[in-house]
Amino acid sequence: MGTRKLDDGEVSCENPTCGSRWAEMVHKIRYPVVRVVLAITRHAATHPRAYVVGTLLLSFSTVILGLFTNFQVDTNQDVLWSPVNSYPVKHNDWMNDESGFPEQPRDFFITIHANGANVLSKEGVSRVFEALQTVQSTVGYDDLCALTELAQQKEQTENQAPRTCKVSSVSQFWGDDLSLFNSTIFTDQDAISALSSPFFSDGRPVDRKRVFGLAQPQLPIFENAIEEGGNIFSEEILLTSAVSYPCVIKLPRTTGTKAEDFEEIAIAKMLKLRDTWESQEGNIFRLELFADRSFDDEFGRSIIKDIPLLPLVFLIMTIFCCFVFANFKNPVLSQALLGFGAVVTVLLSILTGYGLMFIIGVPFTSLTQIFPFIMFGVGLDDAFVISGAFNRTSNKKDSVERMMEAMEDVGSSVIMTTLTTSAAFALGCTSTIPAVYWLCLYAFPCVLIDFLYQITFFTALLVIDAHRIKANKLDCVVCCRSSRSGSEEDIQQREIPERSNTFTENLMGRYCDFLMKPWVKVFVLISFTAMLGGFAYSTSQLEQFFDYRDLLPNGSYVASFFDTLNDYAEDLAFQPEVFFRDVDVSDPEVQASMNKYLSDLTTLDSITELPSFFWLQDFTAFETTNQAALAGMTFEEKLTEFLADPVFFSLYANDIVRDPNTGVVTASRTKVIMDNVDGLDVRNQVKTIKDQRAMTKRQPINEGLGKGNWHFFTFLDLYFIWDFYAVAVEELILSTVLGVVAVVIISLIFIPHWSGSIFVTLLVSMLYIDLLGFAQVAGLHINSVTYIGLVMSIGLMVDYVMHIVVTYFESSAPTREGKVCETLETIGVSILIGGTSTFLGVVPLAFSSSDVFWTIFIIFLGLVILGVGNGLILLPVLLSIVGPLENVTKKAKFLDSESDQEKDEHWAEHGSEIGDA
Repeated sequence: MGTRKLDDGEVSCENPTCGSRWAEMVHKIRYPVVRVVLAITRHAATHPRAYVVGTLLLSFSTVILGLFTNFQVDTNQDVLWSPVNSYPVKHNDWMNDESGFPEQPRDFFITIHANGANVLSKEGVSRVFEALQTVQSTVGYDDLCALTELAQQKEQTENQAPRTCKVSSVSQFWGDDLSLFNSTIFTDQDAISALSSPFFSDGRPVDRKRVFGLAQPQLPIFENAIEEGGNIFSEEILLTSAVSYPCVIKLPRTTGTKAEDFEEIAIAKMLKLRDTWESQEGNIFRLELFADRSFDDEFGRSIIKDIPLLPLVFLIMTIFCCFVFANFKNPVLSQALLGFGAVVTVLLSILTGYGLMFIIGVPFTSLTQIFPFIMFGVGLDDAFVISGAFNRTSNKKDSVERMMEAMEDVGSSVIMTTLTTSAAFALGCTSTIPAVYWLCLYAFPCVLIDFLYQITFFTALLVIDAHRIKANKLDCVVCCRSSRSGSEEDIQQREIPERSNTFTENLMGRYCDFLMKPWVKVFVLISFTAMLGGFAYSTSQLEQFFDYRDLLPNGSYVASFFDTLNDYAEDLAFQPEVFFRDVDVSDPEVQASMNKYLSDLTTLDSITELPSFFWLQDFTAFETTNQAALAGMTFEEKLTEFLADPVFFSLYANDIVRDPNTGVVTASRTKVIMDNVDGLDVRNQVKTIKDQRAMTKRQPINEGLGKGNWHFFTFLDLYFIWDFYAVAVEELILSTVLGVVAVVIISLIFIPHWSGSIFVTLLVSMLYIDLLGFAQVAGLHINSVTYIGLVMSIGLMVDYVMHIVVTYFESSAPTREGKVCETLETIGVSILIGGTSTFLGVVPLAFSSSDVFWTIFIIFLGLVILGVGNGLILLPVLLSIVGPLENVTKKAKFLDSESDQEKDEHWAEHGSEIGDA
């Protein structure tokens, strides 16, 4: 079939088929893009030293400027994982900005236990006082609490309790007075008698669930206490056992970092006290603690602890690249220094990308520290592809011409893989989860910048290295010329167009001969079909599961605290607040609705009891008891009298917000206990948040109100992460679909045959199913970390497929087997090396003390194994069987017709031999 020359240098058939017409259209679409890339590459190759110096200056100046301008760190896990504009976010914004409730204190939790033994004793209470006084004697405690006293007068005017460093613990039986305890308690029985009182020393009723862990017996509530206006708890019932003493010190929130700084010092002192207790011979009591900053500190520590792994990755990749590029027989032809330059190229792209995000003000999170490990692994792929194409050109030609010929050969596939990878990350920015879209915001510019640096900085290094070789200078010691006899002859020999194949190319040739055997093809198809079926089944068994301990370093005191909480104080795990706002609480119908809402909540599986303390119930009892004295008063006046009682003021002043002018209640709240929620069962947590949300939405008073505007609702800090799990699967499916769609669109635009998009879509879909199944087999579950890993994998797995497909379609061999072998002997080598580099890039994560990094390692281990396997085994077999035969190859403008014709004849001969076999 004859050919005709197009204006843009492409070739098409005189009697075009559907395939050739498609190829012509694709070439016209991608020609402007390729031409721009070639123009940039030519300029860099022509001025290599200027590009090397300029790139270095740009990278370091960008990251330095970013660090000193808008660099900000966000470690707030609530913000990171809650979907944007979700119910918890809107309700939290209202509570902080509009509600009028006192700002939530910074709770400093302390738990004293005896590993399940009974703690009711004089010594047990003494240990409580010792722990509390350790915090209270910390430098800055008095100053911190004094800050809150400045607001007392204002808050008391608004009928709110003073914000002081209140303490909730068994020490309140003695008014938090150690001297009183020591002067009145002499035996264990004395302590048990005092602890069994239904009232604290100031007259407030005792809720044993709050100050004892698993106390027996609990204080039963009188069913008719409210109607009769009596105490809600019965008379004193002697305690028989308790397994822990939960304590809470409520520190105020302050502007600046004063409270956080105090917590840091107090935590250090408490950890030292904990170690002291554990070292005391005969002591059965143990100390656990948790402060407001603890989780973020420990999560950050788990990441920071593994930061030294990043230099290790750089070292491993440098050694690997130097080994790949080295020639141990000839120090002139060796390119080990160029291998180091390839690693530096990726490093500079990370510095520039992150620097730009710092300048823009995109928050830097603990999860964005993961991406450099991935980038070092995948960012080198283009370097291997470009250098491989460059080394396949003739050394007789000028270095610039060689560079252009190489980019003409592989430029299209490099552009496509960059576009698909960056597009997948860009689509990840559409996620409603801040942790995901901030990570993707860091990732996709880094991928684009890495591509830009590959065609400028790395190509400049290639040209400089080519000049070194022509000058007969030694690798790594570029100031010295080779003194070896025959070295010049070696160089001239290397310049012969019919160069000898490298070891890896010969290996790939023998591998292709083996792979093309009919029985091998059958075996491959059966094996990969069985593997797909097995992994598809494993994928169907994949479940959501989250253990907060996975985010913490080994031996973390936070994990120990929550383990103790689960074992010895489980009722305290989840205590959501119930809010009532923007309603007329003086209206009996509204009051009935409030009580009904609480009653309806107890019909849920997660909540079994009404709240122990609710201001409206006690106010109703107060009205009944003091009916004569309150006669003729308005509701607001009665409420004022109710809060004038010191006990009720202490219990409820912070739970009622009133208009300072009229005394009208604008918002109020109470607490319920979710005593039937498994803290480790994600499905149970998702069901819990959906059930309570459905129940809340069904309340007549909330009908017709949009998200965030409900009059009645519940709120718990854990709703942030629970809401993430409620949308995680849908988000993951959406990200996957969008990623695959992006791959299909880019494939249709850039692959010179319509069937290319089918092969790419099929293989990428199979790869993703295999990866999900691999994750399940490896023991992973769908959680926040696997979600991040799977989102990143969508953009990376396409590389293993796209290069093979594009190179196959641009091959000039006349047979399918010939096209496949030409593909494997050229681009296949680069894919194999690139897969190895990706694996080595994440290997250090296997030695991390954090399950976060371990999870990322498992995902990318599966990605590399499955990606290389599908790209170099299954896909070549499929192409050799059903791959199109149309000659849609593109003739580079920089190739002379003679060398191109020789190349065509070589592959025609090789392809026919394989076909005969």
